[in-house]
This record gives sequence, C-alpha cells and structure tokens, in this order.
Amino acid sequence: MLLAILVLILLLLLAICVATLVVTGRGAKRKFESVGEQELSILSADGLRLYADVADCPDAKGTILLFHGYHSCPVRDFSTIYTDYARLGYRSVYVHQRAHGKSGGRFTCLGIKEKEDCLAWTRCINETYGADAPVFLSGVSMGATTVLLAAGSALPANVKGVIADCGFTSPKEILAYLLENKYHLPSRLVLPVMAAVIRLSAGYRPDAESTPAAMQQIRIPVLLIHGKADHFVPCEMSVRNQTAARGNCTLLLVEGARHAKSFETDPERYLAAVEKFIRSCEASA
Repeated sequence: MLLAILVLILLLLLAICVATLVVTGRGAKRKFESVGEQELSILSADGLRLYADVADCPDAKGTILLFHGYHSCPVRDFSTIYTDYARLGYRSVYVHQRAHGKSGGRFTCLGIKEKEDCLAWTRCINETYGADAPVFLSGVSMGATTVLLAAGSALPANVKGVIADCGFTSPKEILAYLLENKYHLPSRLVLPVMAAVIRLSAGYRPDAESTPAAMQQIRIPVLLIHGKADHFVPCEMSVRNQTAARGNCTLLLVEGARHAKSFETDPERYLAAVEKFIRSCEASA
C-alpha cells in the first residue's frame, strides 16, 4: 500500500514537472536572429505584444504568413525556403509565436491560443498590404497545427491556401504520445494531472481543440507534408488530418525524413509540391 502511494506521488510530481516544461517558454527565448529587414507587431486578444519579421520582395503579389514550431524560431524552421517564396512572387512574414523569440508571453499553448493569434495576423497583413492580395498560411509542427486550427475558423476571403508541415491531431493527443514515447510514462494516469496543471497555469485545456474537427470546416485548399521517419509527431497524425478533410487536401509523405526535416531531406520534391500547390490556388482564385 505504501509503495503504491509513493509511486502515485512520484507520478504526480513527474506530471507537474512535464506539464511545466511543456507550457513554459523555457528554451524558446533563446538568442534569436531576425529574418528580413522589416518588423510588424500586433496585440493578441489576451494582451500580449507579438512580433513578426518581414522578408519582402520586389513587386510582391501576396504574402506567405509562416508560423514556426514548438520551442523553435523562424530562422530554424524557414531560413532555407524564403528565397523560393520570393521567386514565386511572395513576401514572407515570419511570426515569432507567443512565448518565443521576440514575442511576449510566458506560456506556449500548443496551437490553441496561437490559432487566435494567427487570425489576428491575417487581419494585420490585410491592413498593411491590402485585402485584395493573396495570403497563404504556412506552419511547421506546432505552427502547422496553429494554421490548420485557424483555417477551420472564419478567415478573410483573400487567404487562398494552407501549407502544414508535420502538424499533430490535437494538443491532448500529442501530449499523450510524448508521455508514452519520450518520457515513458503512463498517459492514462499522468495526462489528467498534466491537463489540470496546464489549465491552472496557462489558462487552456489540451482537449479544447482538434485538428481533424477543424479539417472538416476548412473550405480552402490544404497541402499537408510529413516525414515518414518522424518519431516526435508521427506521420499517421497527418494521415488522420487528411482523412478528416472535406475539401481539397493533398498529403506529401517524405521517405526518411525526421521531424520537421522534410525540406532538408528532399528539397526538390518539397519545393515542387509547394510550387504546384500555390500555382493551383492562384489558378482557381
């Protein structure tokens, strides 16, 4: 009996520690580099000052709005692709997600509050560059989940498509997966405690949003990309997201690519898929 109580206490302490690690910006406020020559900022719905870097291009016909992943940054996730977007005629706007880089906030919300930030950024882009120019949403990992959740809401009419690289099915499911596979803890016992800690500290519930549910509401084209050797966010999650889609949704699976490494693993195929997707969206606009 005593042993069982001690094990339970240990599991509770581990749950609190993991939850704190997950939601805080620990590691995300590392020294960052700016991408581009200009800067935009907005105020989030809950009062955080958020920032984005702008890499413009001559006579840009539209904007790619990019959202990086969990504990990452724009330089890490997008620095190798912005010249290709410029070649296609688009400026790149690299968002520093809440609790990351230049942006304010103590807690990351695994796409739940970031979804609302994304919607605010689309309004900022339209106010800055005009509501007639096309906008594409793009994200990696947590950023992919961010843009897919946002696309399931009411978007401005000039948002023409979504590119989501290695997104997950829901905050709750990715936490359960990581508990089992990274931390080797029983998610059935630990996750409820984690969820309570997250709700009290960061103000959201991990089960509040579902990417497959959002996919059912999306009415613009979506390109999903995922590495088949991803052991952080399994590619089966993108398969499930595609299966849930009711609209135009394409899935590119990249052989041998680890988490967020699809572009690095097969840049030619990655860029061909992205360019084809953007051109297709332009043609149907």
